Amino acid sequence: MKTVTWETEAGDELENALSQSRNPGAFQQAIDGALDDIATGRVTHNVVPGTRCRRCVLNTPPFSIIYVETDDAVRVIALPHHKRRTNYWKRRLTDN
Repeated sequence: MKTVTWETEAGDELENALSQSRNPGAFQQAIDGALDDIATGRVTHNVVPGTRCRRCVLNTPPFSIIYVETDDAVRVIALPHHKRRTNYWKRRLTDN
C-alpha cells in the first residue's frame, strides 16, 4: 500500500470542506475510501491533460481529488469542488 500525503493547501481545502459539510463523517469516509482504493492500486484514474496529475471524481460530495502517484506514494495536490474555481489548482504544478 502506498503512503498518502497531502500538500498543505490541499489539507486546508479538506478542513474547510469538512467544516462546511452537512455530514462531515460521510464526507471523510468518501475521501478515505477513494484514497484507499488509489493507494492499494484497486483504482487508477485518468491523467489530467497537460499535467502528470490524476483526477478522482467523487459524486457525493461533489469534489475531486487531484493527485500525483509515484511507485511508493500518492500526493494529494488539491481537493476542488466541481462547480467552484475548477482549474485553480493548476498553478500549484510548477513545483510538482
